Amino acid sequence: MDEPPMIYYMIVQLSYKKNRSTFNAKEWVVSIHDTPGGIMNNDKKMMRMLEERLYGKKYKSKKQIMIKKILEKTPLTRQSKQALK
Repeated sequence: MDEPPMIYYMIVQLSYKKNRSTFNAKEWVVSIHDTPGGIMNNDKKMMRMLEERLYGKKYKSKKQIMIKKILEKTPLTRQSKQALK
């Protein structure tokens, strides 16, 4: 039987657009995906959390966040088998 996926705590370099300006930032991310593309495409909950942290709840325009690279990656634990069901 396969082992459950590892959960990682990461510091990522990202860029986002707000009011025609582009900003760079470092943010923390917790995810089972360990590549920038994997997080952006597959971890919708983490992307929503990043949107809320960077834009706030009242921002209504288009929200564009791009994770450029992972600066630090620390394994935390394995995902529980109950979460996989």
